[in-house]
Amino acid sequence: VVLNRVDVTNCHATGTYELLFGGAVDVTTLEMTDSTISNSSVIGSGLHSTAVGGGAYASDGATLVRSSISGNSASAPYGNYGGYASGGGGLYSRGNLSLIDSTISGNSIEATNAGEDAQGGGIYVRGVATLSGSTIDGNSADGDGGGVFKAVFSVYGDPPPPQDTYVTITDSTISGNAAARGGG
Repeated sequence: VVLNRVDVTNCHATGTYELLFGGAVDVTTLEMTDSTISNSSVIGSGLHSTAVGGGAYASDGATLVRSSISGNSASAPYGNYGGYASGGGGLYSRGNLSLIDSTISGNSIEATNAGEDAQGGGIYVRGVATLSGSTIDGNSADGDGGGVFKAVFSVYGDPPPPQDTYVTITDSTISGNAAARGGG
């Protein structure tokens, strides 16, 4: 889906499935220019629920240009259950991610069961990530990666070749993020 000068706000997805996707946007490819996704949530309320992408879930990848994803949240009982994982309070990108002059801020993710935790308060990305002139701040996770969690596996879960699992950051700011474990 292409969002060009569009604001998507106050969208909420809830359910009892084992995996819930995208509080505001659940798409194959997300392309945002001069747009925002804000104040949205995805909440897994089932006994074995996990949740991804409080603001947006992109199964093939995402590109943001002069855009923001802020104030979104994802929560579910489990961080990992039955092969599913909770991740990406703001954005979950299963494919590659490109942020250009964009902001990811004030997003959060949590697994509500005792002993469980979720990853990537701002962003959870499985593909190659490129950040340029962007800001990631004020995000939180009750597991790893308060700002960004870069998975160490490829888009489809197979062990990746080295060129498929990296992050490039240029002229960007990552600050004020919090994680219960590694990578605030």
